[in-house]
Amino acid sequence: MGEDEEVVDVRFREGEIERSGGRDRAGSDERHGHGADEEDRREGDPHGTDPVAEGVTFDTEGLYREEIEDYRRAARLPQSNEQLEGEVGDRSRDPVLRDRLPSKVSAPDQHGDGRILTTWPQVVGFEHPQPVVLHAAFMSQGNPIPMSATITGRVLNQDGDRVTDLTYLDDGGGADAERGDGVYTVAFEMPEDHVPGQAGAFRVLVEGVVEGRRYGNTAGFLYSNPWSLLTGSYRDQLRDGSVVFGAEVEVRQAGRFHMQATIAGGGQLIGWGQTAGVLEAGTHWLEITFHGVMFHDAGIAGPYQITSLSLATVEGMPAGFNELQQNVHTTQPYSLDQLTSEPFDDPHFTMAAERAERELEEVQERRAIDPEGP
Repeated sequence: MGEDEEVVDVRFREGEIERSGGRDRAGSDERHGHGADEEDRREGDPHGTDPVAEGVTFDTEGLYREEIEDYRRAARLPQSNEQLEGEVGDRSRDPVLRDRLPSKVSAPDQHGDGRILTTWPQVVGFEHPQPVVLHAAFMSQGNPIPMSATITGRVLNQDGDRVTDLTYLDDGGGADAERGDGVYTVAFEMPEDHVPGQAGAFRVLVEGVVEGRRYGNTAGFLYSNPWSLLTGSYRDQLRDGSVVFGAEVEVRQAGRFHMQATIAGGGQLIGWGQTAGVLEAGTHWLEITFHGVMFHDAGIAGPYQITSLSLATVEGMPAGFNELQQNVHTTQPYSLDQLTSEPFDDPHFTMAAERAERELEEVQERRAIDPEGP
């Protein structure tokens, strides 16, 4: 390791990083049912009943047991990890993919003719100096309608200033995948005077004209000029019975950085992890620890695959995302015997479970005295 290299493995703690397009797993009680509702329950009716809803009964003890089970399950892993289930590539199950792949925006049926002008970027965010690629189509029942149309757009920055004007084409040239398939495409390079210092949100006003009828919609995308890049060098090792994945990054400007990844095995998602840290300019290794218990819970031995990887600069908002990386690394063939099966016992969730257990005992004691009571 050179003199300008540094290994960073930051355990994620409450408040460690702002939500940056990735997952905010900072131990929020709201994720497990606590939060404002919990305060209302304690201050107004500490036993979970609703005196206003006459004739409505609640299985208070059952709700407490579910809550305790949720907390105990969450405590098995550190807050920088999350257990996953599902097949590799399932966007709804992979939090990295879910946060980074775009969704289509459909306008209302503006003329009652069933032509729905729909817009979407190729990806949620583009990394400088990549071209921005945008799509638009008239849809019917979710499918593009092959038709002759004129589709144009105007790109505005987050201050509302004009960046450039666009013409979408369905000619099979350039970034357009297939001629005449109904999906219109445009690609452009961000003008240098509009390249953000870290990242910027851009809006596109889209207009489509068919047979003299005008249809309108909008699109949005993030354009990033991140302060670091992944060099393409990766590694893995065992540490205290857990799998530690490392990615080498080249930092061009000192700042705060966030990395998250999804790990899988045998075509099945196993878990998600993240790390964050402040780095100086130079070459560094960022490391994500995947706690060993997640592999036991999944029942899957190595080798494992890093199927989704995201790096971002988080010196303010919006975050500056690097290009999403997929299937970047395969680990050594670790056996389950090499990995810890002992839960992490995260104190944040363990204490929450113990608190809920005490409240459940109070409910049970009161009902032993007054079975008809709440």
